[in-house]
Amino acid sequence: MKKFLLPLLVITLVFITVGCKSKSSSNGIIGSWENNEEGSVVITFKDSGTGYTTFNGEKYDDFKYTYENEILTIKYQTIMETELKYNCIIDKDVMTIKEGNTFIAEYKRLKD
Repeated sequence: MKKFLLPLLVITLVFITVGCKSKSSSNGIIGSWENNEEGSVVITFKDSGTGYTTFNGEKYDDFKYTYENEILTIKYQTIMETELKYNCIIDKDVMTIKEGNTFIAEYKRLKD
């Protein structure tokens, strides 16, 4: 009986840990998001805390990011490092970005 319980306990802990990790604050943002208001702008957020932007299919910028408590911080790694902070609300497959109370853009999640 003990030989059966230990593996069952380990498997249960793995599922609990993976389940908790997938609900962390940054995982809701991971993936690609598109805005088509002025050409196709796609922002891709990777699980590694990095990402990139494409404009009309051409890679534009690489960045590092954090996303916690609906605050998105993006650090562009260009000649001069630039850090931007936005209010970022994700509701299912829609990401709304604001700067304070000012609406910036709305992005839709791209399906893989």
